[in-house]
Amino acid sequence: MNVLGLEDRLFGGALCVSGCNPLSGSPITVSGTATTNAIDFSLSIPVGLFANGFE
Repeated sequence: MNVLGLEDRLFGGALCVSGCNPLSGSPITVSGTATTNAIDFSLSIPVGLFANGFE
């Protein structure tokens, strides 16, 4: 988990519970200043992190 408390994931969806090699994720090819489409992902709060509320 990173300092923001979000799940760590590689692009392509692989969850990194105890760390990941960034080279094992799906590559993203970008070219210069061009806009690269369809590179969308989000990081979630792990299930159970707030299971007991904010106590």
